[in-house]
Amino acid sequence: MPYNDRCHGVSDQNSKKIVDKGGDYLLPVKGNQSRLQKALDTIFSITRLESKETEAYTKSEKGHGREETRHCMVADASEIGDLAFEWSGLKTLGYVVSFRAEKGEASVATIKFYISSAELDAKSLLTAARAHWSVENNLHWQLDVSMNEDACRIRQKNSTENLATVRHVALNLLKTDGSFKGGIKRKHKQANRSDSYREAIVSGLSLISV
Repeated sequence: MPYNDRCHGVSDQNSKKIVDKGGDYLLPVKGNQSRLQKALDTIFSITRLESKETEAYTKSEKGHGREETRHCMVADASEIGDLAFEWSGLKTLGYVVSFRAEKGEASVATIKFYISSAELDAKSLLTAARAHWSVENNLHWQLDVSMNEDACRIRQKNSTENLATVRHVALNLLKTDGSFKGGIKRKHKQANRSDSYREAIVSGLSLISV
């Protein structure tokens, strides 16, 4: 079954939609899910990490002056009791800790929790989580470099989420256009300067004269 790991945060609405369509989800647990995060933090303890019976997998990579080691543990969703019923088809709980060290610098640890409707072993969950990080990091880089997302200071009510949606739509439209030669940043500037190009992008025309 296909995984959907693009949902930013955990919600039963997202998980139910995915399961109802025949897919499986792998969702990161965010800080606003305090009950779930606390339960997972208790389950994936140091004692469990050191136990030989724990389902775990470790992978290390080196390159470009950087070394990263990722360790993953998984557990059955039944371990969080009735809390598991808040998400459709929940089967697997995941814990991923990443140790990253740049050359000459101290190692930095990052911990993330995941939930999934698929029955995943530690290696499978780590592979899927890694793919999620790659997609998120690449998307964030493109939005920041091409559209200065990090420089935006608009924070009123739902404006942040609304603008993020608009940027994502604009980025996807620019990616699919083949009429103007250049990267996303150049296409973005051209759309600002040319009414005809901007109209063609929005309307989905593939061939235009600018």
